[in-house]
Amino acid sequence: MARLPIRGALVSFGLLIRQPVRPKLTAERPDPTVPDPPPGGDEALAPPPQADTVMPASESAPPTGAVPPPGAVPSSGGSVPPPPGGPSAPPPPGGGNAPPPPADPSGDGQPGMREQLGRVRVAARTLIDAHLALLKAEMAEIGGQLKQIAAFVGGIVVLALYAVSLIVIGGTLFLGEWLFGSIGWGVLHGILLAAGVIVALALLIIEAPRALIARPLGWAAAVGIITTLVLGLNVPRNLSEWAADLVIANVVPTLDPQYAPAVVAMVVFAIVFALVGLAVGARSEGGLGAISGLVVGALVGALIGLLFGGLVFSWQPAAAIGVTIGLITWIALMGWRASKANLDPQARFEKLWPRATYETALETKTWLEQEWTKRLSRPGSR
Repeated sequence: MARLPIRGALVSFGLLIRQPVRPKLTAERPDPTVPDPPPGGDEALAPPPQADTVMPASESAPPTGAVPPPGAVPSSGGSVPPPPGGPSAPPPPGGGNAPPPPADPSGDGQPGMREQLGRVRVAARTLIDAHLALLKAEMAEIGGQLKQIAAFVGGIVVLALYAVSLIVIGGTLFLGEWLFGSIGWGVLHGILLAAGVIVALALLIIEAPRALIARPLGWAAAVGIITTLVLGLNVPRNLSEWAADLVIANVVPTLDPQYAPAVVAMVVFAIVFALVGLAVGARSEGGLGAISGLVVGALVGALIGLLFGGLVFSWQPAAAIGVTIGLITWIALMGWRASKANLDPQARFEKLWPRATYETALETKTWLEQEWTKRLSRPGSR
């Protein structure tokens, strides 16, 4: 693991810190011309002790030709005989001009201050490197865990969106099949509901009154309920049959009773819608618009008459058609009322501009310009 180097670096760093720092002593090299002191130190240079009694002359001087013992100091006026071997013999060890032995830098075998500071620096660098290595190892491990967590979170989000999509899409299809007997009704109602919500949210964005959304929704619900009741009770079919019986009895006796309700309903609805189209077209476009409205109204009325007069509805299709007409009515009424409400989307989006800050900044700029002009107009200001 990466923590082992840190422990070793800490131990080394602690041992170096606990060592005492001693100043480094500089050893002076002795002069080669000065003879080395005798092995005995300062005591060897001290004069020999003087006896209290005077030795006789016969005992104070050795006989002529005798060799004095080693280490004897000649008396005053005497001469020191040459050492054995003659004057060319090599000097004894430690004497003469032999180089001195290397001196210990600190005098007691301890490293100097510079060396200890260098060791401390190396130990500190090793400690920092060990911490950085541990940090890199932990960050790599944490990065791997974060990648794994991100992958899991992404999977959760995707599956949540998938579940919501199944609930919304599958729910509308299921309701269309369960309530109205066909999946197609679920698709159609889902599309119309989404379109109505989009229009409502757009009106809320431009701060339209809530009544532009709520009132059309109420009227749409009423229209949808009335349509469901009318078709569920087969009111158009019953009226078409009653009118067909009158036509067969009084106008066209040869008309087939099986198709007479559909034919009568097509004619009646075509006439009604043609008159409505004629009025709307003449009011908006004049003569050409009146003709176009008349033709379009007649075709639409004929299709509606064939649908309502020729078919017998059960309650499921009647409810499906009622919901469809109600949603279409809601969307159309919201658009129509919004067009009549004199909405101003530009005024809504102008609120997103920091107008107070902008105007305050302009006022500050004007004041600064006025103050600057006053200071320049004073005498001696230039």
